Amino acid sequence: MRTLRGAILSGGGATLATGYLKMLRLPTFLREYPAVARQCSEKNASYELFLQQLAELEVQQSQAGALLDRLTHHVYILDTTGNSYRLKSSLKRHKKQGGDTAV
Repeated sequence: MRTLRGAILSGGGATLATGYLKMLRLPTFLREYPAVARQCSEKNASYELFLQQLAELEVQQSQAGALLDRLTHHVYILDTTGNSYRLKSSLKRHKKQGGDTAV
């Protein structure tokens, strides 16, 4: 059984931790805690540093998600299927200059 200063990271404790993290809706903790635990164990880091790193990752992911939600909420989606006048203009200009029209 692997421990990080008393925190159970594998075995029966991992199942319990997974359940709690799902219940608390901390997806980044759930996804990243094995890798962060391994890194902290290799560096002989404190349990507080382990938790701090997980919390920072969770906040970063949460803020990134919130930013994307705000951006997509305030934009208009434009359907740009069809011929592009810029591409058409570029091909005409290239053809006038005597170049190959293959793109």
